[in-house]
Amino acid sequence: GQYLGERFKRLMIPLLAGIFILVPVQVYIEKSTQYDSLLSYFPHMFEGIYPTGNFSWHHLWFIVYLFFISLVISPFVKSFRRNGFERFSNKLARFASVPLSLNIILIPLYVSQVLLRPYFPENTHALVNDWAAMAYYIIFFLCGILLLSNPKISDSIRDQRYWYLVEGILATLVMFVVTELITDESLSRSIWRISSHLLAWSCGLAAIGFAKKYLNRNSKLRKLANQAIYPFYLLHQPVIIVIGYYVVRWNISVWPKVLIIMISSFLISVSIYWFLVRRLNITRVIFGMKTLPKKSQVEKAPEMVLVPVRSFLP
Repeated sequence: GQYLGERFKRLMIPLLAGIFILVPVQVYIEKSTQYDSLLSYFPHMFEGIYPTGNFSWHHLWFIVYLFFISLVISPFVKSFRRNGFERFSNKLARFASVPLSLNIILIPLYVSQVLLRPYFPENTHALVNDWAAMAYYIIFFLCGILLLSNPKISDSIRDQRYWYLVEGILATLVMFVVTELITDESLSRSIWRISSHLLAWSCGLAAIGFAKKYLNRNSKLRKLANQAIYPFYLLHQPVIIVIGYYVVRWNISVWPKVLIIMISSFLISVSIYWFLVRRLNITRVIFGMKTLPKKSQVEKAPEMVLVPVRSFLP
């Protein structure tokens, strides 16, 4: 109950707020020729389902999927704290010490896609008809719990970081070079999909390995950035779309447009977070953050202000 309550607060409140505050801006810009202003669009936001209609959760699909996965694993949350799980984790740690042994996870990944992709060929982000993608995400989610529950496993990933980096580079070459040389479209598509799974897995482990080696230290910047991750995710897409809507019309070459959109959208997203979101409890709740400590508590223990907000992944 505590777990699901925390998931609801951190995921569903930002989702609902985002659907009414952030997503309408994006849909309106796409369909601005149909409406005089954003205010005139709002009464029509529930008319049909996007893309033919107006209602959508756009980039917030990720939050919906996280909450659904949280519901799926909730019956097993206590199991992750039992001795049996610890024994399994220790066995996995010994297995993980063998180079590239964690690639065994690719087997359930591939099996899930072989079984489900024929029925759900495209990633729709619509939840109800996206079960091949959902199975894929659930496996990755559970792997995060398994691999990061034991420091010895992450140590092995750190020691093998170059193995996984090379593996990711090879998968990339297969995806974008080898598949172009294959004339059979069906075979090319199958190889592309298989190599994409390998790329996702190896890049994830390589990132963990290099972070464990070079970024495994605390700092004030890390604490501040950790708190900003979730609000930044919520804000970045509408900010990019609003800026891009105007910049793409400028009579300049493509690369300056790209740089302007990237830099300005980053700075504006950070500014909205820094000057608005993090300062008020109401906006902190809307954007999935913990509320600020009471003034009396801060005065007694000012270091509490810098306690990092837990990641929105369990």
